[in-house]
Amino acid sequence: MSVMNTIAPAHTQPSKQQRQAAAYVALALKVIPLVESADDLRTWWNEEQQHRGEYGLTEAQANILIGACREHIRSLGETRGVRP
Repeated sequence: MSVMNTIAPAHTQPSKQQRQAAAYVALALKVIPLVESADDLRTWWNEEQQHRGEYGLTEAQANILIGACREHIRSLGETRGVRP
């Protein structure tokens, strides 16, 4: 009887920073829809810039958040110059 190793090799496991970045994105995606105005969302985006850098978000992860921000701004009916 052989026992299968369920732990992935170290080179295939995400790093601590990758896990933190993924957790940050997941949390941000839950917070973004709670923001009540485009101006508040822009303020949040600017204030969170340092955290995004600390967690080492990839360009793809940043683009996911940018898309979520843009979509939420549209849902608020504030499409003037849509940008996070």
